Amino acid sequence: MYIRFMRPVIFVLLIILASGCKKEPTTWDTDISAPLLKSTLTLQDLFSDSLLVVDNDNLASIFFEDEIFNIGIDSVLKEAQADTITEVFTIAPVQQFTFNPGQQFYTSEDDFELRALDAELKYIKLKAGVLKVTATNTIASKLNFTITIPKATINGEALELESVIPQATPTELGKLETEIDFSNYELDLSGPDGNSFNVLEIDFALSIPEDGNPTTVFNTDEVVLNTTYENLEVDFAEGYLGSENFDFDEGSSFDELADLQEAIIDLESAQMNLSFTNGFGVDIRTQIFDFAAKNSHSATEAELNHSLVGTNINLTRAAISGGEISETVREFDISTDNSNIVDLIELIPDSIKASGFAELNPLGNIGNYNDFASSESVLKCSATIDIPLHASISQLSLRDTSAINLGDDYELLGIKLYLLAENSFPADAELEVSIADEQDHILVNLDDYLVNTESPTLFGRTALDPVQTLLVYQLDEVGVNAIQSGAKFITNIQFQTTNYPDRMVFTGDDKIELILSADAGLTLDVE
Repeated sequence: MYIRFMRPVIFVLLIILASGCKKEPTTWDTDISAPLLKSTLTLQDLFSDSLLVVDNDNLASIFFEDEIFNIGIDSVLKEAQADTITEVFTIAPVQQFTFNPGQQFYTSEDDFELRALDAELKYIKLKAGVLKVTATNTIASKLNFTITIPKATINGEALELESVIPQATPTELGKLETEIDFSNYELDLSGPDGNSFNVLEIDFALSIPEDGNPTTVFNTDEVVLNTTYENLEVDFAEGYLGSENFDFDEGSSFDELADLQEAIIDLESAQMNLSFTNGFGVDIRTQIFDFAAKNSHSATEAELNHSLVGTNINLTRAAISGGEISETVREFDISTDNSNIVDLIELIPDSIKASGFAELNPLGNIGNYNDFASSESVLKCSATIDIPLHASISQLSLRDTSAINLGDDYELLGIKLYLLAENSFPADAELEVSIADEQDHILVNLDDYLVNTESPTLFGRTALDPVQTLLVYQLDEVGVNAIQSGAKFITNIQFQTTNYPDRMVFTGDDKIELILSADAGLTLDVE
């Protein structure tokens, strides 16, 4: 202790004396103890803060959430197949007739039908869509053309399109092509009588322009009008959504446990809360045929064995008030006591998948045409997983880097390194310390310079008492040059539970502290 204390004191006194008595630079060779690396590794270095949970008893757990599947309105409400209305005007069997400027000579009412829908809808609000209109004209006059859809409204105003169909020439038809953005329109699908479903009334009118001339139309002339819709996206629908059945085979990928892929874990327990959420205004009966976890790295998979697999899960309809949807939720607690959940978690999965089916309105139209589906509605399955760290582990790895910061005013002559480690984890740790450049290229591995042990093992704690380990490295010229030219220390640690496979309890205080210091010969120039 006396020698360690006196070295820096003598060293400082020499500097003061030299600076006060000498005008020319003086070179001193001396030995000092120089810390090169200080590092503390905790559970937060193994698991992100979003995963790690420490309870009131200081016991550690891994906790994360994952969405297994999410089924939206496009699966529940099939897209309507396009319906086309074609209207043809002719004066036949009259031979010819002359119309005056401003005279309306044709009106017609027709209906769009939203075909191929199992649902019987009385109302839709569109998120997107296009109404396409084409017309051909053989009459030698341009024509005013008006389309009105009284029950398609936006901000309370009915949709109306006024266009002009060009006149025909002796060699060409008059042609019109136009479209209307259907986005955000509200459609009353009850038809002209108000008692229908999936029906949208549409009115047509043709007239001679006010500034036109008297126009003679012959029985060989005709005007052909075509109207259709495309790419309808529903924002909200109301009516009877039908008794549609659909299969699903959905899954999720996640990287929360990616750092554990190489590890082998033997857990005492695990728990998963599986919740099913219904955001549709319709009763749903669903069933899970298969629920499995997979580790793509090891190409291993395990299926869940629990009573909910293969049984009906009945989800009551959601409610809506003031545009706000109140979802209904059913939850299932899956634990070590009622399932093989531990088998799934010990795989260290990076994906979970579920396959099954869902049936709308299993009891029929008990909602009396008051079912609803919104673009915000979902049928989803979410998992919340809690893994208490009462486990045995093997091959769990951790990597850390620390910059090498040597001053520019001294030169290393020879060096011996001392690494003092204190391990309070309930697991042994195999330590490897390397010196690397900026690109992480390894210059030397300090294991090659160990002088006091064959294996750099940091023994884990027994009970709550941490264990200290001292490692000594004697560097040669290559090692010294590596420290002088290197940019960083890279520390790799691989854990294995003491007395594996005995399970141990991990706490929030577990850590490894490392201090790497040097007995170094330095050359120092003093002005």
